[in-house]
Formats: sequence, C-alpha cells, structure tokens
Amino acid sequence: MLVSDSGARTAAAGDGVVLGSRLAATSLPTVSVTALPQRRVHEAQTLAYLTVLGAAPTPLAGFITRAYNGPKGLTVALRNGLLVYFGDDTGARAKWLAFARALLAADTSEAVYVDVRAPERPAVGDSASAGVAAGGGSSQAAGATAGTGGGEAALIAGLQATVGGESGLPGATPSGAGTEPQSEGSTGSGEATGEGPEEAQAPTEGSSGTSPVPAGQGGG
Repeated sequence: MLVSDSGARTAAAGDGVVLGSRLAATSLPTVSVTALPQRRVHEAQTLAYLTVLGAAPTPLAGFITRAYNGPKGLTVALRNGLLVYFGDDTGARAKWLAFARALLAADTSEAVYVDVRAPERPAVGDSASAGVAAGGGSSQAAGATAGTGGGEAALIAGLQATVGGESGLPGATPSGAGTEPQSEGSTGSGEATGEGPEEAQAPTEGSSGTSPVPAGQGGG
C-alpha cells in the first residue's frame, strides 16, 4: 500500500510496517496521512485502512485505488468508480469475500457501491440510490458503474477467483450457499426463498393453470 502526505510517499504493509519509498509504486492503493511515518504506522485510522487493504485477496488487489473515511465509515474505492463500504476494519477478509460474492450474485450493470458492513447481508446499490456515494472525500463520480466493459471482465474474473479460492475462510459461507445480496430499498429481512427452477411446481396438462399440482399427485 502507498502512504502519502501529498508531499512524499512511502510503501507500507498491512500491519503498519513502513517498507520505504523505493517500493512506493504509483499503482498501489493509496492512504493519505498528515505526516509520513518513519518505521511503523501508529495512527489508528491509518492502521485500519492498511488492515483492510492488506486483507484484499490477490485477484482483487490491482483494482483498488484508495481507502478513506466516508459517510459509511471506512470506504474503499475501485478503479472503475465502484465503492465498497467496510465501516471499519473488523473481519476485513470476510468482508472482501462478501463483496466478491455479492457482485457475482447480483446484476451489477448499474452498481455504484457494495455495502459489506454486515458481511452476512451484503447490499448492492445502484445509481438511483447512491446520493451518498460521491461524498466523504471520494474522487469517484456517483454515476460510475461496475458494468462489464472497459476491463471489467478482468474484475469479474478476479471476483470468481476470490470466491473459488477462498471459500474455506473461517466463518464464511461456502460458495454458492450464502444469503443473496440485498438491493437498496429491500425489507432487510435477509431471507432467501431457497427455490430454484427445478423446485417450482407447474400445473399438469389440462389444468386451469391457476394453482400448481403438488409433487407426487396426479392431475386428474
């Protein structure tokens, strides 16, 4: 990660150890500070940023630009403008996994943010509900979307690699079995129907079609 005080910069590890300016590549995600640390980061908020950035799965690390404190707490901005609301640095790894699953499970063509403050109930918000997305010092436009073009295929591949490679995280739900992400304006119950296409009951031939026939019973 890159720690910058606007006048100088240095690289730092997720645990706060300063790695030096020689490793401060411009492609690294950035954390802004008021004073550049010398050997170790001690400021609590900066350490929280580094913890979250350091917990990012390798397939997603290259898509991150910076971390900052916004209206939803600790927020991570991706290169395509998508925002991820972490709230704080607790359970950072599980929150990253929740982010990956939420984007893979939802229609992300209009996604502007993913809220993983409660990783068991991630929420994907679109441009119609993202009035807060551009606040809190974010340099990203509120209208930015996840989409699938302009390099987004690589992001999707990274998300798939994250879910496929880290489904065994402690406390994480196995891939494909988690609670579906909530969309903005949902009831917040967090309950999924659990019904797939093979479980839907269809009316038998000749019936009125107004009510399904229970499995195992004839139509006539």
